[in-house]
Amino acid sequence: MRSRRARVVLFRGLVIHEVLSAQGRALRNEVETYDADQLLGTAEEKLIDYFVQKYQIEVPQLEEGAITVDQDETRLDVSRDPYRAIFDRSRPFHVTATTVRFFVAYQGDPEMFRVQPMSY
Repeated sequence: MRSRRARVVLFRGLVIHEVLSAQGRALRNEVETYDADQLLGTAEEKLIDYFVQKYQIEVPQLEEGAITVDQDETRLDVSRDPYRAIFDRSRPFHVTATTVRFFVAYQGDPEMFRVQPMSY
Protein backbone atom coordinates (compact mmCIF):
# COMPACT_ATOMS: atom_id res chain seq x y z
CA MET A 1 0.00 0.00 0.00
CA ARG A 2 1.31 3.46 -0.85
CA SER A 3 2.11 5.94 1.84
CA ARG A 4 -0.61 8.50 2.45
CA ARG A 5 1.93 11.29 2.89
CA ALA A 6 2.00 13.93 0.18
CA ARG A 7 4.58 13.33 -2.52
CA VAL A 8 7.38 15.85 -2.34
CA VAL A 9 9.17 16.75 -5.55
CA LEU A 10 12.63 18.15 -4.94
CA PHE A 11 13.99 21.24 -6.69
CA ARG A 12 10.62 22.31 -8.05
CA GLY A 13 8.33 25.14 -7.11
CA LEU A 14 10.66 28.11 -6.79
CA VAL A 15 13.19 29.51 -9.26
CA ILE A 16 16.62 30.39 -7.83
CA HIS A 17 16.77 33.71 -9.71
CA GLU A 18 13.47 34.80 -8.13
CA VAL A 19 14.58 33.68 -4.66
CA LEU A 20 17.84 35.62 -4.92
CA SER A 21 16.09 38.72 -6.31
CA ALA A 22 13.49 38.66 -3.52
CA GLN A 23 16.21 38.29 -0.90
CA GLY A 24 18.12 41.23 -2.41
CA ARG A 25 14.98 43.41 -2.47
CA ALA A 26 14.20 42.58 1.17
CA LEU A 27 17.77 43.46 2.21
CA ARG A 28 17.72 46.70 0.22
CA ASN A 29 14.34 47.64 1.71
CA GLU A 30 15.53 47.03 5.27
CA VAL A 31 18.72 49.05 4.74
CA GLU A 32 16.75 51.95 3.21
CA THR A 33 14.21 52.00 6.08
CA TYR A 34 16.75 51.39 8.86
CA ASP A 35 16.75 54.10 11.53
CA ALA A 36 19.43 56.62 10.49
CA ASP A 37 20.64 57.31 14.04
CA GLN A 38 20.95 53.61 14.77
CA LEU A 39 22.68 53.04 11.45
CA LEU A 40 25.26 55.75 12.15
CA GLY A 41 25.69 54.70 15.77
CA THR A 42 26.39 51.02 15.07
CA ALA A 43 29.79 49.64 14.20
CA GLU A 44 30.14 48.65 10.53
CA GLU A 45 31.18 45.06 11.38
CA LYS A 46 28.15 44.65 13.63
CA LEU A 47 25.80 45.83 10.87
CA ILE A 48 27.45 43.54 8.34
CA ASP A 49 27.14 40.56 10.71
CA TYR A 50 23.47 41.37 11.32
CA PHE A 51 22.51 41.66 7.65
CA VAL A 52 24.55 38.62 6.59
CA GLN A 53 23.01 36.51 9.36
CA LYS A 54 19.49 37.61 8.45
CA TYR A 55 19.68 37.44 4.65
CA GLN A 56 22.19 34.76 3.80
CA ILE A 57 20.81 31.69 2.07
CA GLU A 58 21.96 28.47 3.64
CA VAL A 59 22.11 25.84 0.93
CA PRO A 60 21.59 22.39 2.47
CA GLN A 61 24.74 20.34 2.99
CA LEU A 62 24.09 16.60 3.11
CA GLU A 63 25.62 14.66 5.97
CA GLU A 64 26.58 11.55 4.01
CA GLY A 65 27.79 9.72 7.11
CA ALA A 66 24.33 10.02 8.66
CA ILE A 67 22.32 8.36 5.87
CA THR A 68 20.07 5.58 7.09
CA VAL A 69 17.83 3.17 5.20
CA ASP A 70 14.59 1.52 6.31
CA GLN A 71 13.05 -1.41 4.43
CA ASP A 72 9.65 -3.08 4.86
CA GLU A 73 7.56 -5.61 3.00
CA THR A 74 4.18 -4.28 1.98
CA ARG A 75 1.19 -4.95 -0.27
CA LEU A 76 0.89 -2.73 -3.35
CA ASP A 77 -2.27 -2.17 -5.40
CA VAL A 78 -1.33 -2.57 -9.07
CA SER A 79 -4.86 -2.60 -10.49
CA ARG A 80 -4.16 0.56 -12.52
CA ASP A 81 -0.87 -0.66 -13.96
CA PRO A 82 -1.50 -0.88 -17.73
CA TYR A 83 1.35 -3.38 -18.20
CA ARG A 84 -0.26 -6.06 -16.03
CA ALA A 85 -2.85 -8.55 -17.21
CA ILE A 86 -5.65 -7.74 -14.75
CA PHE A 87 -9.18 -8.52 -15.85
CA ASP A 88 -11.16 -6.58 -13.23
CA ARG A 89 -9.55 -3.18 -12.69
CA SER A 90 -12.48 -1.93 -10.61
CA ARG A 91 -11.13 -3.83 -7.60
CA PRO A 92 -7.71 -3.66 -5.96
CA PHE A 93 -5.15 -6.22 -7.11
CA HIS A 94 -2.38 -6.48 -4.52
CA VAL A 95 1.12 -7.85 -4.96
CA THR A 96 3.91 -8.18 -2.45
CA ALA A 97 6.37 -5.30 -2.69
CA THR A 98 9.27 -3.79 -0.82
CA THR A 99 9.23 -0.23 0.49
CA VAL A 100 12.64 1.37 0.89
CA ARG A 101 12.99 4.73 2.66
CA PHE A 102 16.20 6.73 2.70
CA PHE A 103 16.74 9.26 5.47
CA VAL A 104 19.42 11.83 4.72
CA ALA A 105 20.46 14.24 7.45
CA TYR A 106 21.47 17.73 6.37
CA GLN A 107 22.40 21.17 7.63
CA GLY A 108 20.82 24.27 6.10
CA ASP A 109 17.50 25.73 5.01
CA PRO A 110 14.98 22.99 4.12
CA GLU A 111 13.07 25.42 1.86
CA MET A 112 16.03 25.33 -0.53
CA PHE A 113 15.02 21.79 -1.51
CA ARG A 114 12.04 23.43 -3.27
CA VAL A 115 14.26 25.75 -5.33
CA GLN A 116 15.07 24.86 -8.93
CA PRO A 117 18.75 25.56 -9.63
CA MET A 118 19.96 27.34 -12.74
CA SER A 119 20.40 25.08 -15.74
CA TYR A 120 23.63 26.73 -16.88
